[in-house]
Amino acid sequence: MTDNFALLGIERRPAVDENSLKQAYFRKSQALHPDRAAENDFSTVNAAFKMLLNPASRIQHLLKLEFGDVAPGGIGVEFGELFGKIALLLRQADEQTVSVAAQHSPVLRAMAFQRLGPMLDDLAPFSSENGE
Repeated sequence: MTDNFALLGIERRPAVDENSLKQAYFRKSQALHPDRAAENDFSTVNAAFKMLLNPASRIQHLLKLEFGDVAPGGIGVEFGELFGKIALLLRQADEQTVSVAAQHSPVLRAMAFQRLGPMLDDLAPFSSENGE
C-alpha cells in the first residue's frame, strides 16, 4: 500500500492544512518533470492529492496505514464532512489565538480576543457537553 502522506512529503495527520497540502502537491508535481518521470508517477501523485484533500478518504487512508484494513464500509461521507468542519473551525481558532497572543497592548489583545466569541459559538454544537 502506498503511503500518500509520505508520497507528498507531509506528516501523517487526520487534519491537514489545505494550503500546505496544495504546496506539497505542487512541489512534487514540479519535481516530476515529464522527461524524467513515467506517466503513472503523475497519476499516482494526483490520486494521492485527491485522496488526502477529502477528509473522509484521508482518515480512512490513515487508519489503513496505522492499523491495517478497517471495518467494511469504513468511514462515511457524513463523518468526513463533520470532521472537515471541526478541523476548519479549530484551525481558525488557533489562528485567532496566535493573533491574540501577538498583541502587546491590553486593549488590542481584548479586541482580538473578542473575535474568538463567534468561533466558540460555531464549535458549541460539536461539544460533548451538549448532551448529544
